[in-house]
Amino acid sequence: MKNHHVKASSSFGSVPSRPLVSNDRSSRTADSSVQSSLRISSLMKTPIFISSIVTVLLTAALAHVNAEDITVDFAAKLQPWHGFGVNYVETAQTRDYDKWPQDFGGFSKLTESQRHEFMNALYGPDGLGLSLHKIFLDPWAQATPDAPYDFERTTQWSRWFLREAMKRTTRQDRTLRVITTLYGPPAWATKQKKLLARDFDPAQADALARYMAAWVGFLEEKEGVQAEFLSLSNEAKDASFFTDDGMGPKGNSDYNLAWKDSEMTDMMKRMHALLPDVGFTPTEPTGWDGANYFPFMKTQELRDALGIITAHSFGRSDQWGPDFVKKALAQKRGLPVWTTSHDWRKGGVDFAQHTHAQIYKVGVNGIITWQVSKNLSEWRPAPKNPNAAIMQQKDGGLALAQPYYFLKQMSLAGQPGMSVVEAVSENKDVRAMAFASNGTKHPDAIVIINASDEEQVCALAVSGTDAKTWKARRTTESGEHFIELPPLSELSAIQLPQRGVLTLFANSPRISPLKND
Repeated sequence: MKNHHVKASSSFGSVPSRPLVSNDRSSRTADSSVQSSLRISSLMKTPIFISSIVTVLLTAALAHVNAEDITVDFAAKLQPWHGFGVNYVETAQTRDYDKWPQDFGGFSKLTESQRHEFMNALYGPDGLGLSLHKIFLDPWAQATPDAPYDFERTTQWSRWFLREAMKRTTRQDRTLRVITTLYGPPAWATKQKKLLARDFDPAQADALARYMAAWVGFLEEKEGVQAEFLSLSNEAKDASFFTDDGMGPKGNSDYNLAWKDSEMTDMMKRMHALLPDVGFTPTEPTGWDGANYFPFMKTQELRDALGIITAHSFGRSDQWGPDFVKKALAQKRGLPVWTTSHDWRKGGVDFAQHTHAQIYKVGVNGIITWQVSKNLSEWRPAPKNPNAAIMQQKDGGLALAQPYYFLKQMSLAGQPGMSVVEAVSENKDVRAMAFASNGTKHPDAIVIINASDEEQVCALAVSGTDAKTWKARRTTESGEHFIELPPLSELSAIQLPQRGVLTLFANSPRISPLKND
C-alpha cells in the first residue's frame, strides 16, 4: 500500500483565520443599536408627552446590546467528568476467520512507523488527551466449552492498539480506564450452536462466565491491563432482529444475541461472584432502548452487581434514557454513566452537538467513541456512516480526518478529574459546554458550538473562575483544524464562524492549557 502517512498538520498558522473578537456585533447588536439611537434622536424632537416612550426604547436598546448569549458558571458543578476515549474494532462480523481474518481498524495494513504516527496523534503529548478505552472480546477464543482458550489469534491489533495507548499514557503519568465488552458469545453458547444465532443456551451459563473471566485475566497477565468494567453484550438485540428460526440476523450484522432479562440477571450474578472487583453492565443499548436495565434496580443483589451504566447513545431517542439514569443514580450514588461506541454522526458540528446532548441532557461522566479508525473495505456491506478520527482515503490509505479535530476541541477541554459545569446558551444555533479544573492540573475550559450556516457574534458571561485571559483554538467544517487564535480577555463579542467549534482554555501561570501531560 502507499501513502498511508498521517496527513495531520501540526502548524496552527496554515489556515487563514478570521478575527476572534468582533468590534461590532454585526447584524444583531451594533447596527441595531445605532439605528435605535438614530430613531431615539428623532423622537426627542417631538412633543414631551412621548418622552416616557423614548425612555422605554432606550432601555430596551441598551439591554439588547448588553445581553449575554452564553452564560457559564464554573462554581455550578453538575457531574464529575471521567474523560473521553475511543474503541478500536478488529474482528466484528466474519463468520469464518480463516477465510476472512477481519481487521476493521485497518492497522494491520500499515507499516510499523505509520501505526506509531497515528498512536502519537491520538495519545502523544500533543494528542487528544484520552483517558477511557473500550476493547472487545470476540466469539473466536474457544471452539468448544472444554477447549483451551486462544485469546491472541483474533485480537492482535486491538491488543496492540491498547498496549501502545497504555505505554504513552503511562509515560505522561496519565491513567487509561478500560471497559471490555463481549461482542457476541461463541457458537457453543447459543441454543442453535451457530455463530450470530438468536438464543442463549442457559446450560452454558457457567462456561460463558468462565470465558469472560478468563479474558479479563488474560488482559491483566498478558497485557498488564486491568479491565475496570465488563459489559455482557454489545447491544442485546431483541428477537425481532433475527430470523423466525433464530439461526441468524435478518441482514448482515456484527456479532450479537437476543438476551432475556432472566438470563442477563443470572449472568450478572455469576460474573460478580467470579470477579468481585470488576464493575458489570448488562448491555450497551443503541439509541437507548434500555429496558434491559430495569431489573437491576429491583434488588440489592443486582444493584451490587451493577458497576456502570452504558449505552451507545443515551439521548438519541430523547425519551426516557435520561430519566432512568437519574433514577438509577438516586438508588446507587456514584454509579458511573458512560456513553460507549458514541456515534461519529457526520463527523463535524453534528458530532459535537451529539456529544453535548450526552453530557448535558443525559448527564454522562465519560464518552468513548465508536471505531476510531475505519478501513471501509473491512466492513460488509460498506458501513452507513464512514466517519471516524482516522479514515480510509481514495488511494486506500488512512489519514487523520475532520472528526479527529472536532473531538480534539472537546477532549482537551474535558480531562479526567474535572467537573462538568453549568453552561447555558440563549441562541438556538449555539451550544456551550464547560469543564471546571476541580483541583486538577487542567485549566477551566469552555467549548462553544455554532451549528448555524452563518457566522454568529455572541456575548459570553463567565463566573466562578479567576481566569483573566483565555487561550483559544478553533475547528470548522470549512477546513480550519484546531488553529491557534490570539489570547482573549474580552468576552462581550465573540465571533463564531459558521459550522464550527471554538474552545477557550483558561490561561493560568500554573497550568499549560494545551499540554496533556
